[in-house]
Amino acid sequence: MDNVTVVYASGSEQILAVENVTFSVGDKEFLSIIGPSGCGKSTILHVIAGFIQPTSGEVKVSGSLVRQPDQDRGVVFQKYNLFPWKKVRQNIEFGLRMKGVPKEERGEVVADYLKLMGLTEFADSYPHSLSVGMQQRVGLARAYANDPDVLLMDEPFSSLDSQTGERMRELLLRVWSQNLKTVVFITHDIEEAIQLSDRVLLLSPRPGRVHEEFQVNLPRPRSREIFADSRFVELRKRIMAAMFTHTSSE
Repeated sequence: MDNVTVVYASGSEQILAVENVTFSVGDKEFLSIIGPSGCGKSTILHVIAGFIQPTSGEVKVSGSLVRQPDQDRGVVFQKYNLFPWKKVRQNIEFGLRMKGVPKEERGEVVADYLKLMGLTEFADSYPHSLSVGMQQRVGLARAYANDPDVLLMDEPFSSLDSQTGERMRELLLRVWSQNLKTVVFITHDIEEAIQLSDRVLLLSPRPGRVHEEFQVNLPRPRSREIFADSRFVELRKRIMAAMFTHTSSE
């Protein structure tokens, strides 16, 4: 993102959502963006996805200007957006079918992700019969199966209970370690951001600006036990202090 500003029109009022946001993400880097509610985290993700155009500034992926959604960027939403009339396997293969991937190859890819996500026995189930955690597994499998260069995730685990959310984070880390992607992950959860990421960006309150960035120099793989690591605890304190200081100074 290069100097991106987004202004929304709300009746006669102009709302400055994000202002002069600039950052880059390395190839196969896992970047999390955190900040207070309403600071423009999801707006930034939607600009990268191509769902909305910035008022000023620009976004490039692998050197190409982002003007609209494209197959090089996959999105996992907070709400799972599965096709309710399609079975699990059909939901996962949807992007592959749209790309014209041959049936046999689609079947192999879908079978791999069904197994990886623990969904094999639910392949012929409809989304409504699955728990919310299982539905999010299908959403993650669908995004990954399409083999995007960049995976954009908009608070995908925020509606899950703590135990299911923890299992989903560990599943995501396992899948990501086996098939590395560039990830931009939106969250309001500091512990989640640290556990998942190589780097964390902290946004200011609206209008969102990049306030500070934090490197996460913790060994992988990271299970819940990492929460007790003194380096984890210290980084969490630093991020919380930065968030509190900036919020209270506004």
